[in-house]
Amino acid sequence: MDKYLKLLDLNGRAVLCEFERKRVKHINARLRSDGSLYCSLPLYASFAKAEEFVLSNSDFFIRALDKQAISMLKEGVPKFYRSGEDIKVFGVWKKLDIRTGPRHVEETDSSVVVYVSDISDTDSVKRVYSKWRRDDLKRIIDGFASELYPYFAGFGVKYPEVIRYGEFKSFWGECYHQRSMVKFSLRLHEQPLDLIRYVVAHEFAHFVVPNHSDRFWEVVTGVIPDAKACQIRLRNRE
Repeated sequence: MDKYLKLLDLNGRAVLCEFERKRVKHINARLRSDGSLYCSLPLYASFAKAEEFVLSNSDFFIRALDKQAISMLKEGVPKFYRSGEDIKVFGVWKKLDIRTGPRHVEETDSSVVVYVSDISDTDSVKRVYSKWRRDDLKRIIDGFASELYPYFAGFGVKYPEVIRYGEFKSFWGECYHQRSMVKFSLRLHEQPLDLIRYVVAHEFAHFVVPNHSDRFWEVVTGVIPDAKACQIRLRNRE
C-alpha cells in the first residue's frame, strides 16, 4: 500500500488526511484548499510515523484551517461546495444550494442553486459553479466595457482585442496596452458592481496613460468621480 486516507482527530477536530509514500527524504504535510491534509513520506517510512508527525503538529494545522476559513469567508467563494455555504455574488451574501438535475445554475435574491447529477460529487459542483461564475462575471464586465468605451474612444483608444479572465491573486485587473489586452481577476465576481465598473475604467484608462500619474487619474475620474475611494475600498478587500 502506497497511499491511504484516514480521518484524524486534531485537538478535537476531525480532519481528513491523505498519506502517500513517495521518493522524498522527509515526512511533509500541508493543508489543501478543500480543508483536508496531504502528507508525503519516504518509501521506507511507516504510516504510523507519518500519522504521529501530523498529530504532533495539530496546533499548526488547526491555526492554518482557521486562517483558511476566515480567508474564504472574507472572499465569499465556496470552500467545500456544499449546500448551506455563505457566498458572495457582486457584494451580496447568498446561500449555496446544491440540487439534483441537469447541470446548470439558477440565481435568486437569496441563493445560488447549482444543479448536478450527483450532489455528493463536489468536483462536479465546483466545475459547474466555476463556469457559471466566469460567465456571470464576463457578462457584467462586457456590459461595463460597452458602456464606458465611448468615453475612452474619445481619447483615440481602440477596443481591446483580447479580454482574459483567471484566478489572479496579485491584481484585480491588468492592462497590456501594447498588446491591446486586458486581464481581469475572477475574484471580482464577489465584489460590488460599482467596484467592478471602476476596475474596468481603470484598466481602459491605461490605454490612454500607461502609468499612475496625475494625468492618469484625471482620465479615470472623468468617468468615475470617486475613483480614489474605489481604489481604497478594493485595497481593503485584498
